[in-house]
Amino acid sequence: MMRWSFVLAFFVCMSTEPVISAPAEKVKVEFEWEEIFGAEVYEIELMSKEKKSLQSLRSPNSAFSLMMAPGFYYVRGRVYDSRQAKGEWSEAREFLVPPKKIESVEAPSAELSINAKTYTAPLKVAWKAPVGAHHFKFILLNSAGEVVGTKSTRVAEVNMNLRPGTYSYKIIPYTADEVEGEPYVSEQMLAIKSQPVPEVLAPKIQAVEKSTILSWETEATHPTWYKLEHQKHFSSVWHQVAQASTKEKQWSLPADLKPGKYRVQLWNKTPYGEVSSIQKLEFVIKPLEHRLPK
Repeated sequence: MMRWSFVLAFFVCMSTEPVISAPAEKVKVEFEWEEIFGAEVYEIELMSKEKKSLQSLRSPNSAFSLMMAPGFYYVRGRVYDSRQAKGEWSEAREFLVPPKKIESVEAPSAELSINAKTYTAPLKVAWKAPVGAHHFKFILLNSAGEVVGTKSTRVAEVNMNLRPGTYSYKIIPYTADEVEGEPYVSEQMLAIKSQPVPEVLAPKIQAVEKSTILSWETEATHPTWYKLEHQKHFSSVWHQVAQASTKEKQWSLPADLKPGKYRVQLWNKTPYGEVSSIQKLEFVIKPLEHRLPK
């Protein structure tokens, strides 16, 4: 039997105006190899990722054109001479039919408004699912091009809450068997301007019944942090006594504070680490005396 060898080449051509809603979403795929002297018929066999036969095609030409669903495949070929004697199958070669590129994307304007309560801005990006796309990966990047968030989704939409900063994003389509398509890259940067963190105002200490209360005013919706420090006599070093946070806008000082000089620091902090300026209040506790600010 005569042995035939051939060089296999293929390229993918996307069909115009493909039907996206149909379950058999397909794109145009063309196969071509070098013409072989003496070959009367060319045959190719298409196989699945598991190398199960899907389809065999014959042609008097060395080029084939057909519609295929995006995915992972194998192909092999052989030729027939004028006596219909067939050569041996070539080695099966793998190839990928990627989903079509994402073209239509709906995104917000370049500047997003921040929510004063959450200190984040809602981002919604939606797009038209291309032919062959089974799921998507949304990749969020900062101004340095570093990945700061990813989200996988079966639907052609993603919602995220972003802290202040400058961002861009990519959307990558995948077939059901993880064949990756060409990524869509955002054309403009998204800017989320930060807002000043609400300040801690008018801190004061007052005696209420048998307690000493530290109170303050603020428009912040997140907790206010406080730190209590003690300075021993004849020392310039402050030693931390307590640190915590509260939404109550007041704090009862510990009842067992020793005589000496004290300092309270108060500040607001967002969930993402932005802080206000620090307010400080000093007071002295003398032996056998009620704790009131100096």
